[in-house]
Order: sequence, then C-alpha cells, then structure tokens
Amino acid sequence: MQFLPIMLAPLALMLPAVSAGGAQDAPRLGEGDPLAASTLQPAAAGPLVWQPEIGRQVRVERRVVLRIAPRRTSSAPPPDNRSRVRYRRVAMGDCMPMEDIGAVRPSGENRLLFFRRSGGIVSARLERSCSARAYYSGFYVERSEDGQMCVARERLRSRSGVTCSIASLERLEPVTE
Repeated sequence: MQFLPIMLAPLALMLPAVSAGGAQDAPRLGEGDPLAASTLQPAAAGPLVWQPEIGRQVRVERRVVLRIAPRRTSSAPPPDNRSRVRYRRVAMGDCMPMEDIGAVRPSGENRLLFFRRSGGIVSARLERSCSARAYYSGFYVERSEDGQMCVARERLRSRSGVTCSIASLERLEPVTE
C-alpha cells in the first residue's frame, strides 16, 4: 500500500501550486520575467500580437586579426661568404600596408624583418623593452580601418602572449660594391 504514495509524489510536485487567492494572483505571460525576449500584447481590437521589446539589443562588432607567419627556411645549402648580400637601412614612412607583409623573422635583439609580398625587406625596431626573440613563431595584429601598420599605433601580439608596438620602420636595400 505504501507503493502508491511513493509513485504519485513526483506527479504531485509537477502540478502547479495554487495560492489562496486563486488564478488572479498568477503572473501573466511576459510579466515578472526580466529575461523574456518578447511579450504578447493585445492589439486594439484583435488577437494577441507578438511585439519585441526594444530595450534589449545586441551589438556585433567586426574584428579582423591577421596572423603573420615566420619565414620558412630553405633546404638549399648556405651560400659562401663571397656571394653574401649586404643591406643598408633606408628611412621610410611611418606606415606600411598590412597585406604586403608575407613573413617575419627576428633579427638581433629588438628588430623584426618583414618580408614583403611585393619584394623587399623592411626592418621594424620594437619598443625599448621588447625582445624580438618572442616573435620567432610569428605574430598577430588587429587589422586597422585604413589597412596600414603604423609606428606606435598597432600592437603586435606574439604567439606566446608578448605584446609590443613598433618604434620605427626602415627599408633594407642591397648594397652594391
């Protein structure tokens, strides 16, 4: 006989609780729920009409992050010292197109070499406290609205989490002897 109350107890919990005041005290659809996405409102002379709440809007921002990979090393034998090309640094503007950067390689203590898709090499000196070695596996940079990477504006984030900005840009030109 005790089997029946045990089986009916879960069903009793699922029934709606009826208060002493009756159904008049029950909340209406859309009331009391701060997370309700919409409410049903009666039209002037018609059935219930769905009307979205205006106050709850979502703003989506577009954000593009570029990944610049390190330059691949070739399997060719190293050149002899007589055919080694020497470069000199030539001043250039404070900005360069982000899309023109094909690869990156650390050079020295605080310099990165950007290998351009259009040909040529750009040397970027990092701010004083940054080490170029942190960028051995490339970096991420958020795309700016004008598509340019500028001195002291963009922040380069290495894959290890280090974030630095560029202090200066210089174009490298081969020296003819």
